[in-house]
Amino acid sequence: MIAEILNFLLFGGLAALGFGLLFNVPKRTLPMIFAGGALSVLTRNGLFQFFGFSFELASFLGAFVAGFWSVIWVHRVHVPGSVIGIAAIIPLVPGVFAYKGLMGVVNLNLVAPSAQPELLVDTISFLAKAFLIVSGIAIGMSIPIIMDRKWTERKRSGGV
Repeated sequence: MIAEILNFLLFGGLAALGFGLLFNVPKRTLPMIFAGGALSVLTRNGLFQFFGFSFELASFLGAFVAGFWSVIWVHRVHVPGSVIGIAAIIPLVPGVFAYKGLMGVVNLNLVAPSAQPELLVDTISFLAKAFLIVSGIAIGMSIPIIMDRKWTERKRSGGV
């Protein structure tokens, strides 16, 4: 279990760091991006594997953690929230489900007619799962940012 947790942290952080480097983020944000990716992947995979959450809900919560993490650091390093947050949620993107769904669409014309109903169900299932995960990631990332903006506006206007 400890080895799995360390793997989640290491590879989630490296994936986020890679995307941060690819998009040429400021060097001072790289540690925050690494940690954000590590936390988001640990949250998603930990909730899914160890606590039995659905993969969609676990992805939503992983994105929520990444969003909250980016909101914390935005005010400290003075960069837009997307610099830290987007790179931190990239490892959560459901590439395998999208790939299997799209390959199912391509293969629908190639299989025997008797196998098409089963393949169609699998294809729709993979595409629906990918859609739900991507939607959960977008919503999970947005909630902390929206809450922070509302709180910051109230604080600036003098209200509490």
